[in-house]
Amino acid sequence: MKTLFLHIVLICFACTTYAQVDQLKTDIVSAAEVMESMLPVVMYSSYTLYATHDTTEVMSKARGEVYLTKSSYYQSIEGVHTFIEGSQVAIIDEEERTIVFDSKEIDLQQLIFNVNIDQIPDYLESIQVDENEKARIYDLSLSPFSSFNKVKLTISKQTNLISNVELFYANSQGLENTLQEEETPRLVVDIETKSLNGKVSYSLSSNPFFAISDEGFTRKSKYSSYSVINNITGDE
Repeated sequence: MKTLFLHIVLICFACTTYAQVDQLKTDIVSAAEVMESMLPVVMYSSYTLYATHDTTEVMSKARGEVYLTKSSYYQSIEGVHTFIEGSQVAIIDEEERTIVFDSKEIDLQQLIFNVNIDQIPDYLESIQVDENEKARIYDLSLSPFSSFNKVKLTISKQTNLISNVELFYANSQGLENTLQEEETPRLVVDIETKSLNGKVSYSLSSNPFFAISDEGFTRKSKYSSYSVINNITGDE
């Protein structure tokens, strides 16, 4: 009788877990669909990096903005500007006074959320779900093959969008490749997504840093002293 009871409990637990994973997948797909329906959008993000998983000591903070349309991506974060259109990429670092041009495939989810949200269900080892009137919160433990020990994902019930991502790194690399000697860091990202409402963002073809023409790349006056690294042609 005890064996039968235990078997029933295990079946119920498995069914609950499957239901939670299905809900997670549904919420991820829904968030992507809502985001696509809202384009073009601006995403305001705040980043808080903690030195370890369990410390309350803040190691660094940053704020950024992402302007996303159906054909372009522009991110501004602490003096670093990133443009992506198709496979064309330009990065301007105001501190290093450098403009880099490249051609590569970029994972936009990685840039926006610091993790590929779609891949999370593939690495799941366990899942816990908490709900309140405002959000559904997923506490996700991931396999050793992931870059993260754990990911906490908050999805707003009002907007169906991802509003918070909490990343517990599985190695010693954190925000902007900040290295930890022993402990692994934790990154918290708060995200607010709004419609652009006619506001125009910078793009590869229209920005204050450079101009692109048949003759090539031209630095605009304020940035004329910036070094140019052109990985598309191999010229520097």
